[in-house]
Amino acid sequence: GLQVSLTAVQTEIERYKNKGQIDGGSFRREV
Repeated sequence: GLQVSLTAVQTEIERYKNKGQIDGGSFRREV
């Protein structure tokens, strides 16, 4: 449920951080 979604979002955020590109709409789409 929510925990799984949060984990997925966290993973996405880490990926964007690694690229130095964080976009709210990009990782928020998973929620």
